[in-house]
Amino acid sequence: MKRTDEVNFLDTPEEILWYCERYNGWGFQTGAGRNTTPPRRSPYLWSKTNHWIKGKYTSDGRFNPNAGSLQVGVAAILKRLEQLGHISFDPLQPTVVPLTNGQRPILRFGDNGFWVGVAQHTVNGCGFGPLTVDNDFGSTTERIIMQFQRSVGLNDDGEVGSLTWAALDAHAKLSGWEPLSGSSQPALTTSVAAAPSL
Repeated sequence: MKRTDEVNFLDTPEEILWYCERYNGWGFQTGAGRNTTPPRRSPYLWSKTNHWIKGKYTSDGRFNPNAGSLQVGVAAILKRLEQLGHISFDPLQPTVVPLTNGQRPILRFGDNGFWVGVAQHTVNGCGFGPLTVDNDFGSTTERIIMQFQRSVGLNDDGEVGSLTWAALDAHAKLSGWEPLSGSSQPALTTSVAAAPSL
């Protein structure tokens, strides 16, 4: 993208969308592009969302009010990146939560490290899995976490946040299970049968 050296800081969706609209040109606000459905919506921002249906420039200066678009708009891309946990626009819930006062981090697909291993080890201890404790939050870990969340009545978002950590800690464990050293987990060792695999 050209002219990105003019951008100092983009931290809200509005700022990002404004800059992308500026980069693409204001034709959807001031020119023939105002005739989109709904009006004044750029497909370069809104395509593949419920905020734009049709109407785009098909070549320089040529607007077609009935033209569709196969490309995915910036807003749809940003939303998907947020859903996948790669970006966060919520200042009250940063993407990486600092570990303070024994609080554990929020874990999601793509994360790795010690705390991912703790979650894998603990969900195994709850009778789900078995997961290889490899400290990598991949698709298998996400699937097993979602299975666990459904079993205890939590939203099955696949993220290990405070409610999922609490449920993992409180859940009865397989006989012989011990918490990982340094994980600040209670050693609940009530014997349970392994959960059925899906």
